[in-house]
Amino acid sequence: MNLSFKLKSVVSSALIASAFVAASGVQAAAVVGSQGLAINGTVTPVSPGLANASGPGVLTLTLLTVTGSQFGDFVSGTTIGTNLGTVTFDLANISSFMFSNAVFGNFQASSVFELPTTNPNSREYYIQGTFSAGSFSAKNDPTSATLDLTLNQAQGPGSAISSSATFFTPALQVPLPGTLALLGLGTLALGGLARKKVS
Repeated sequence: MNLSFKLKSVVSSALIASAFVAASGVQAAAVVGSQGLAINGTVTPVSPGLANASGPGVLTLTLLTVTGSQFGDFVSGTTIGTNLGTVTFDLANISSFMFSNAVFGNFQASSVFELPTTNPNSREYYIQGTFSAGSFSAKNDPTSATLDLTLNQAQGPGSAISSSATFFTPALQVPLPGTLALLGLGTLALGGLARKKVS
């Protein structure tokens, strides 16, 4: 999923929310935007690995930290370097994925969607849940949210796992199967053109 698709999804969700607010006369009180996150510690364990057919098992993500990549309401007050703690990523028990920080806020996961990939050593997940902003914003009503988490294990099972993450409010829309099929065909077509140019 490219960033423009994700930003369009955020803007689309925000417009729908704004239209509802305008129609109902209710004051909007939930943050809208995105916030980059980094895992400054480690992702463990490194085995059985991301290429394992049944999934990577239960992962521990240490030192989940706020970065300088910010958009929307998150620009106004989230502090770069804020430590959100250590989180557990368990596909079989996604509700165990949560973090709580007085300044940033609280996130509780409720579902997870894995995006398709052609690289067996890379996985991308949309972790969907509910977020309430902390003291950085007066807009602290609960809202839907997505943590877009990408994990890479370039050298295969047993090697270090790198990661990137972006937090979105309101939640990103999970791509429909037809959209994913079109994206897959587009990727294959681009790959074919690149090989043709090389030869």
